Amino acid sequence: ELVTSATAYGVRAIASAISEKGGSEAVNLRVAERYIHEFGKIAGESNTMIIPSDLSNMAGLVATATSVVKKTIGVNGSDSGHEEHGS
Repeated sequence: ELVTSATAYGVRAIASAISEKGGSEAVNLRVAERYIHEFGKIAGESNTMIIPSDLSNMAGLVATATSVVKKTIGVNGSDSGHEEHGS
């Protein structure tokens, strides 16, 4: 019961964080980081070459991670930390 309660609390906390400004992008970045990290571990633990069956997935993953990083730098690099609205 304790594990179930803790898991439910964690899921609610993550859902709340995702709904905040930049939350979705942060999740995308974290997933990309973990994917790359775990993929690197698998590739480094053996002499087996690992090639995704759909190479566009890897390209898409890198493109998403790059996009999120660029957006994060753009937001964090602004003077006020808020998006500016044009006239």
